[in-house]
Amino acid sequence: MISERLKAVAGMVTKGKKIADIGTDHGYVPIYLVENSICSKVYAMDINEGPLKIADKNIAIHGLIDKIETIQSNGMEKLEPGMVQSVVIAGMGGELEISILENGKQLWGSIPHWIFSPQSDLEKFRRYLKKNGFFIEDEAMILDEGKFYTVLKAGVGTEGKDTVS
Repeated sequence: MISERLKAVAGMVTKGKKIADIGTDHGYVPIYLVENSICSKVYAMDINEGPLKIADKNIAIHGLIDKIETIQSNGMEKLEPGMVQSVVIAGMGGELEISILENGKQLWGSIPHWIFSPQSDLEKFRRYLKKNGFFIEDEAMILDEGKFYTVLKAGVGTEGKDTVS
């Protein structure tokens, strides 16, 4: 059900934290996180109603309605400060991930962990993170179905191993 790329994304999530999966699509990452006891509460968010209906169906099939809440939202617009400790933004182009971050700037300080996997414009995305005070906590490159994917775990501020380079 879940690809190696999505397993790598889920593997970056800090255990025990509430998270929001922005652009959840079918809800596979939230389902994986709950079923593997990584998270007890996940918000599966998507701008489109269609993917959320599919996510709702998948969540119900897995019996996780009480642990995964779907929310129709344009990026992080319906995310409130303190609601989550981690945000996943993965599986879209770097430009779109930057746009989602820009529109949710007011939340940056309240969310300690960010997981990204931009599908394009990786260099531009890294420059954006550096310019805006993010640091890389962890990074992986995954080969999935013949394509390489980069997964980044980041924080905001000066902590961590290194700044984005």
